[in-house]
Amino acid sequence: MKKRISTRAICLLVAVAILAGALTVSAINGSPYESLKNAVFNALFYENSTMEVEVILRVDGQEYARAWAREYAGDESRLSHSAATDNLGPGAAISHSVMNYESSYLRITTISMAPSISEEWNRASSQQWYSVSRSRSTFFNTSIGSQMFNIYDRNSNQVRFAELLIDLLIGDLKNNLTISSQGDGVRRVSGAITESQLPELARVGIALVIEENLRWHNPGRTREDFTNVLDIPITSLAINRISGDADIDSDGNLIYVSANAHISIENIFGDNHEIEGEFTLSFSDIGTTVPEPLFQEVEVFATLFTASDDYDEWLALFEASGIDFEYPWLLRGLVGGAMYFTLDDEGNIDLNSIGTRPGYPSQSLRMLIEAILENRELDS
Repeated sequence: MKKRISTRAICLLVAVAILAGALTVSAINGSPYESLKNAVFNALFYENSTMEVEVILRVDGQEYARAWAREYAGDESRLSHSAATDNLGPGAAISHSVMNYESSYLRITTISMAPSISEEWNRASSQQWYSVSRSRSTFFNTSIGSQMFNIYDRNSNQVRFAELLIDLLIGDLKNNLTISSQGDGVRRVSGAITESQLPELARVGIALVIEENLRWHNPGRTREDFTNVLDIPITSLAINRISGDADIDSDGNLIYVSANAHISIENIFGDNHEIEGEFTLSFSDIGTTVPEPLFQEVEVFATLFTASDDYDEWLALFEASGIDFEYPWLLRGLVGGAMYFTLDDEGNIDLNSIGTRPGYPSQSLRMLIEAILENRELDS
């Protein structure tokens, strides 16, 4: 089972745990259920917002995996930071940390590298590298709904259909949620369910997943063939309890969600395990978030990529750099590749580090960037 969990996958899990997980009451206007459902759907269409998510998975009381992510979404750019720790077996774990910045022309990613047999790569691995490539996005839709489901309108028929489908899945489980005041206009919706309260469709769906998993299992594999306990196919799954809280502000905005799940499983070798999952999701600065680039001179690369679309600008850049002219196809090829560099102590681009691979500086790229910086200083 893959344990690295993306921001959008986490959001989807939270929504499923709360809505399709049947934390419900009667669907009447003003009810806890309607308040929660509307707030969740409203959250899908937040723009210029900051979202933070954390997921923790425990197996038999021991932490198995943890993932954290924060995303700053703006009108014309997006910044995300994610980190995860994965259990690779007894006494072994690996941590990952990634930052991404994307605008209409740029995609910037932080790079961490393990040492290799190359001396240059060994030197490069001890530093924080940045990767810059041309963004494949031609426009930005900053809402989660547009990113995840290609839905752009809160009042569309797509959203209405999804709401009606959720209402149908909930069925007659209508008395599990409560709503209370938390002060400052914030309302908290809380609830919990057990397996006996799950809709029949959910129970059949779980059984179907287990059946399909077993159907593709190779019966010749032994326990030693599996590195992680959760990779072993299961024969049964029992949901002991799912509970959660959601905070809604006075404007009907979802600002915080916490969900917990406790399940029991039995695998093909007869081993029984207790699985616990914790999910938290929060939103802040709704309508005001402005993502900050990862370093001070990000516009230098925007100038480089925009110039590659204009012959005269591109020619002027090469004339200013003093190096032989090359047609923009060279830079357009970086759509599938990238430029790499480090920053100095003041947060500026280390010109001597710029290259098409970490630890392999390129004299021509350095001269191009220098020319852009010099022209910018002259124009200011």
